[in-house]
Amino acid sequence: MYTGGIYSHRGTDLLLDAFSKIDAPDYRLWIRGDGDLKGKILEMSQKDSRIRYFEPMERKDLLELEKKATVLVNTTPPQDFTKYFFPSKNMEFLASGTPTVMFRLGCMPKEYNDHLFYVDGNDSEALKDKLVEVCEMGTEKQMKFGRDAKNFILENKNPRVQCGKIIEFIKNL
Repeated sequence: MYTGGIYSHRGTDLLLDAFSKIDAPDYRLWIRGDGDLKGKILEMSQKDSRIRYFEPMERKDLLELEKKATVLVNTTPPQDFTKYFFPSKNMEFLASGTPTVMFRLGCMPKEYNDHLFYVDGNDSEALKDKLVEVCEMGTEKQMKFGRDAKNFILENKNPRVQCGKIIEFIKNL
């Protein structure tokens, strides 16, 4: 599942290309978002019944859908400016308890490395390979990985912990 802006510059086209290379009939691609690729996604969903586009929905419904997915994908490809991003989408994905696949972006602190599946390359073939790898690893491993990632976010990235870091930073100035 992918949620967010569905634009070429955000890598949605890479995901569509990667998914089209997966022949397995039991794979599904869920997309929820808006952007310049919506028409292409709707067209592809007419030709490939494995692709489903979701119209905008309430946040609580979206979060429930994220929990039902086998894997969540952040499609943003590495670009020079991505080192300045804040990883809020990744935090949302990790908090869902669903394993997350993404390209390695300069903005991601090393402490996230054990909780994400990074694509080994920057193209649609590498993305396809990582998606298949994660989807084929088995439900038990997926659930444990997702649970560990969720716990990492809830225990280490909550408001109390983050405010504590700010207070310590100020104290040490």
